[in-house]
Amino acid sequence: MAPAGEHPTNVFAYVAPASVNLIVAKAPLPRDDEQFVVTQAAPPEGSSHFKVTEVPPPATANTAAITPAAPGTATSTNVLPAGFLPAPGTDMSPEGWPRRIVCQIDGSLMAYIPPGPAKLGSNSGPANARPEATVLLDGYYINVFETTVAEYKRYREEMKAKNKNSFAAINETAGDRQPVLGIPWGVASAYAKWSGRELPTEAEYEKAARGPDGFRAPWGDSRAVWPEPRTPQTIAPVGKFVSDRSIYGVFDLAGNAREWVADWHDDSSHAEAAKSRDGVKNWAGAKKPKITSQHTVKGSIHDWDVTAREGRLMTEKFPDVGFRTVLRLGAGNAGPQGVTPPNAPNTKPATPNRGPNPPRGNSF
Repeated sequence: MAPAGEHPTNVFAYVAPASVNLIVAKAPLPRDDEQFVVTQAAPPEGSSHFKVTEVPPPATANTAAITPAAPGTATSTNVLPAGFLPAPGTDMSPEGWPRRIVCQIDGSLMAYIPPGPAKLGSNSGPANARPEATVLLDGYYINVFETTVAEYKRYREEMKAKNKNSFAAINETAGDRQPVLGIPWGVASAYAKWSGRELPTEAEYEKAARGPDGFRAPWGDSRAVWPEPRTPQTIAPVGKFVSDRSIYGVFDLAGNAREWVADWHDDSSHAEAAKSRDGVKNWAGAKKPKITSQHTVKGSIHDWDVTAREGRLMTEKFPDVGFRTVLRLGAGNAGPQGVTPPNAPNTKPATPNRGPNPPRGNSF
């Protein structure tokens, strides 16, 4: 039986190291991160021993050595905003955008998420994530990793140089690659704007995690597999658990720090998205939330299910909450025109839903 609070698909029976079993699936598997190279070990270990090596991921998890490519090195039909350059060695998406870019302000790596439909919520998940809705999103970039302590230090140093106040993270003395924690929503939003970006909407977060097929977790609908013990409460250096990587190569969307998103929190917002014309395009949360002091937090709440969500008071500094940012590419990049999500038949094309209101004054 699964332990209390743990999803059954995440539970493995313990197998003693001396009797490890090997299960071989038919190839090719649909996703690169589900494929392995299996080679028979040389004697004297014997023919029953094998070496299993995961297929290398398409993008590196090391942001420390990233150097942006020079302008013009990636052939593109589109122009990135000032302050963003193609990452070295990146290829181009069918839409003409580099698949990886670097933000010059804080040095972070970002992954391209193509335009099109996105599944939001689940019909079988937590009550406040029901029902499942389908929305249309423009293309955007999202941070490959959560904002780190080192990146946040750059922000504080610049604020200090400009004689502006800044908010200290509760883990500012932690390692550089730890996710920055204890940042109120308004401060996270201010950081995003400083770097030329914004906080992701809940729909953008889920699409980056679930991919076009709407998986319940970044790695699919299967069990979570970790190289060492990990719980939803484990907070480690970003990118440490390589299995927590979505089809777009974005890390730590199921585990590690919980993350602020832009949306006001409302337990019934998914029902609104499923029936509202505004929910058809670039859904940004409930228009009139019942509680206007809470924003939504995603990731690592009680299980690896990325549809899980909860409201947190936007002015508080939570020791388990961090954030990441997005760079939106604007209207006209939402894929084929005239596509209507299945939850909203016969609706007319919708105007983009307004984004969440900024915090009042200096309330954060």
